[in-house]
Amino acid sequence: MHFTEYWSIVEHNHTIQNPTSPEKLGLLENYCRIKDGLRILDVGSGKGWLLRTWAKAWAIDGTGLEINPWFVTEARQQAEVEGVADRLHFIEGPALDFVPETESYDVVLCIGASFALNNFDEAVSWMRHAVKVSGVIAIGEPFLNQPLPSEVATLAGPEATQWQMRSMSIYK
Repeated sequence: MHFTEYWSIVEHNHTIQNPTSPEKLGLLENYCRIKDGLRILDVGSGKGWLLRTWAKAWAIDGTGLEINPWFVTEARQQAEVEGVADRLHFIEGPALDFVPETESYDVVLCIGASFALNNFDEAVSWMRHAVKVSGVIAIGEPFLNQPLPSEVATLAGPEATQWQMRSMSIYK
């Protein structure tokens, strides 16, 4: 089974593909200074919830990059139903295959998906290329605020343990 099919099954009933809430994403809207006329790029857009929500409230032009074909199909269908499909473009495929024009977006997002751009550092570099000088970059990364239970850490393996230690030391 391809990993995109796995995640499509696991997150079938999820509207947001990250461990967050609509309220926290509302804070992101304020941070990014979302308003009419902005051009927004969302890397790892999932089912497009964030772009669709903002497009319903604001006259934005949004592009979502997503590798999961099931998520892209749902994003497009929901955008049609919600009446915002003419302003949102969901592109299926690896994010690194998309080459944005230099400084062409007002807001560039990567919420919980820096792996789509290889890693956090490379994501920042890629996003800086795409965002206007006066624009906003927003990256959201998962982190642990307490250690994994030992049985979970054992099942997850050494890479998860290393990530856990790094995550806990950075976010203390």
